[in-house]
Amino acid sequence: MGDLNTDAATSSPYPGPALPTPNHIRIVSLQPGSNEPITCELIIAEIHSDISYEALSYTWGDPDDRQAVFIKAHEHERPKELFVTSNCVSALRRLRYQDRPRNLWIDTLSIDQSNVAERNHQVSLMAAIYSSATTVAIYLGEASMDSDLAVDFIIECDKPSSDTNSLSYPKSEELVQALSSFFRRPWFTRVWIIQEVVLPATGMAYCGDKALSWSTIKQFSNWNTTNKWLQQLPFVVSAPSVSLTEHHVESPMLKLLIQARHCEATDPRDKIYSMLSLLDKSGKQFGLKPRYEDPVAKVYTDCALALIPDSGYGLLSAMQGDSTMDGLPSWVPDWSVQPKREILGTSLRIAQNRPQIFEKRADNPKSPQIVLDESTTGAIKDPARLRIAGYACGKITKMGSPYLAGQGLFPLREWKSLLQDEAVVGRRKANVVPQYYHGNDSNEYFFHEIISTYSAGYDNAIIRFVRKERALERDGSALSWEARVRQMASERNSAQATEDSLLPFTDIPFRLAAKDQPPSYLLYVQAILRHCHSRRFFITDTGYMGIGPEDAKIGDEIYICVDAAVPFVFRDSRKISSAQSTKAFQLVGECYIDKKAWKDLEDRTSSPQYLDVI
Repeated sequence: MGDLNTDAATSSPYPGPALPTPNHIRIVSLQPGSNEPITCELIIAEIHSDISYEALSYTWGDPDDRQAVFIKAHEHERPKELFVTSNCVSALRRLRYQDRPRNLWIDTLSIDQSNVAERNHQVSLMAAIYSSATTVAIYLGEASMDSDLAVDFIIECDKPSSDTNSLSYPKSEELVQALSSFFRRPWFTRVWIIQEVVLPATGMAYCGDKALSWSTIKQFSNWNTTNKWLQQLPFVVSAPSVSLTEHHVESPMLKLLIQARHCEATDPRDKIYSMLSLLDKSGKQFGLKPRYEDPVAKVYTDCALALIPDSGYGLLSAMQGDSTMDGLPSWVPDWSVQPKREILGTSLRIAQNRPQIFEKRADNPKSPQIVLDESTTGAIKDPARLRIAGYACGKITKMGSPYLAGQGLFPLREWKSLLQDEAVVGRRKANVVPQYYHGNDSNEYFFHEIISTYSAGYDNAIIRFVRKERALERDGSALSWEARVRQMASERNSAQATEDSLLPFTDIPFRLAAKDQPPSYLLYVQAILRHCHSRRFFITDTGYMGIGPEDAKIGDEIYICVDAAVPFVFRDSRKISSAQSTKAFQLVGECYIDKKAWKDLEDRTSSPQYLDVI
């Protein structure tokens, strides 16, 4: 299936017959041929009937590059033209048999894309459509110069030749590049493909004239885990299938959305709708139905409202900023925005380190509450807002530069200088900052409570890493890790690359950093770089230090929310709109703050404050 999009298929009226009931679908009978134009017959069938068909998984490609196919709704009627993307036509040519018809389910031909009501309902049937298919036909595109080499090697990894004791393809730069190019094909980046390969029992992938099973591609992931030829494989290849549908996950929908956030969709609503069929298979229920007529902001907000009861502050942790979507509340994640940084609130290590202070306060609310409009019984306020309970930890008064991998060395010296300056001020003004800011204790808190939550004793690891990076950047004797990240970004963006080019967060090779250090130090440095990417060091007017999102500002406020794994940064909305009469805040993002703030909270006897987040 491709990306559902009405623009690519509505240049001519849909020629298919109407569906008699909500349980019917259209099967495409792809007629035999070789060089003739593509001709198809549409067959109406009940979703759970005995008719045998394959489900097509492909990418639509350029919506403006279209070609005609010919559709017959009835055996004896004259075929009618329907314009679809050239990539769809290419897939049909590759899959067409020369001597017999081939039954397929194909989104752009089986669904009247101009009929929003039908589109909504057919998308809600995806779990049944793909689960009932005999197999999924995966069209990866036409052959390239090195795709045959890649496919042959992947097959060899799954079933080595019998006449050799090892793989008959020695490792070479040409082969590694061919494999990299193969897994960067657009099909692997699309969000719909996850359900399309999870739901059917089997799958067969087609790349040019080559074909290989989906299980063979998955097996290459196991081989690569051991041999490490490629640094990273697409999520749909490397992720264990069980993680997509496991039953013991507290909030499977949120987990799916986070896992697939980096995947692309032509219609941003599909970032939500493509996950629903996976929940159907796992037996989970989620109160959301496809509604393509709704604005994207409403779809995302409705999804967030459905997630809040089970996900609580985990949903707020997934909000990463950078959204320009009109009408989207600040606490609702914009799933069309690519991942920017690590989510701290889902870190088991950080959650375990959080002091268990809220268990002692049984009367505290345990999750954000949806604010209802008092004038309309039971109605959700428009725009949707949350009411949370939290304890103020101060306002940000000082901030360091944000760290962005590939755009400059880790700002360790600058961040520590802010702490040292604060300690000097503290000596002049009693009680401005806690005593532990002075002397050697400040190093311990800085390294072990702010940058990472790892065990003590590894602070020299990051210091050594930064010093070596600085030396390599200065003398140019070898590429620093930062220079390698910049180089990867430049190669990825090719002609469009600039000095400010950034690799997507999910592609940054953190595991290649500090390779010259002992394993325990190496993991510590890599954790620091990952946790701090797209974040900045800050100090509050109450003397706490922490790391927060890169778009935090001076004056933003830090709150420890009741039962949340990590604190959050909020911005007083009155600074944005003077017309705001009630005390309401915008969510900036999650942060991490030193354990002194948590210890101080244990001594508080006051009740939490209630904040409205809009």
